[in-house]
Amino acid sequence: MNIVIDKELLFEYFKLLKPGSKNEKENFLLGTIHHNKNKFKISSNYLKVLENYFKDKGIGYENIFQSFITNYYQEKRIISFTTSNTKSNEEDELINAYDYDLKDFCFCLIKSKRIRIIESIPNGLSIYDDIKKPNINWTILGLSSRTLLSLDYSNFKSNDEISSFFLSISKLPRIDRTVHIVDSYFNVNTFNSVYLPFKNSTKVKCYTKLENNNSKELNRNTIKSFFGKSKTTVFFSTNKRITHDRKIKLGYLIIELTHDPGEVTQNNLNWTIYFSICEEKTKLFIDKTSNYK
Repeated sequence: MNIVIDKELLFEYFKLLKPGSKNEKENFLLGTIHHNKNKFKISSNYLKVLENYFKDKGIGYENIFQSFITNYYQEKRIISFTTSNTKSNEEDELINAYDYDLKDFCFCLIKSKRIRIIESIPNGLSIYDDIKKPNINWTILGLSSRTLLSLDYSNFKSNDEISSFFLSISKLPRIDRTVHIVDSYFNVNTFNSVYLPFKNSTKVKCYTKLENNNSKELNRNTIKSFFGKSKTTVFFSTNKRITHDRKIKLGYLIIELTHDPGEVTQNNLNWTIYFSICEEKTKLFIDKTSNYK
């Protein structure tokens, strides 16, 4: 995962290196910077901005920053590139860094609101000061930390809030826009807070079970009619060992549900959603769905 981080939030990280208890979002920030699979995109111009900023913070923080840069360069966790426009402002540098060599997933993390960045990176941005579970700022920083996140009915006030959450998930920036869904039943004939936001997806691949007395064509047509006939592909399996899963894959983001997605409602107290960006879980998902035909 590639990360763009502004100087103020990097400063927050340096302050967290001191001993003491940490809250959830502080642990997310620590986890994001420490995880060895995360790399940081820093332009030549922005490196100068960072150097001057931490120099003004005093010799202690200047030394911490220099050690950070040196160590992360040695670990090949800095993606550096040259910018020719020496008159660009800080917001331009952060936006250019985000756009540079864009891959799945890239997130921009900033300390406080910056209108230009909000307008330029609407779906891949986490504002640290505005984090509140389960908003998009909380979601993106949590995913950046590679933490296994979880949500349940208590985190939402209505079914519309559940749908809004999944809509924000569906908009997370990634190159491959295909949505992969494993579900035994695909209960799409009633209001489905989980699936409704994915109706606007570019491409949907669905994996479901086929029982002896079920019609393959009827099931296929029902699912394709819901998500869109021309963009939806449906695969089937009769293997009960693999069809009990309830999972959604968006690139390397894996979402796991403990209940039928149609039962994920605010008045049902028994479900939990688990989600994380994880290469290993993605491989397992691909391996299992390859058995559907």
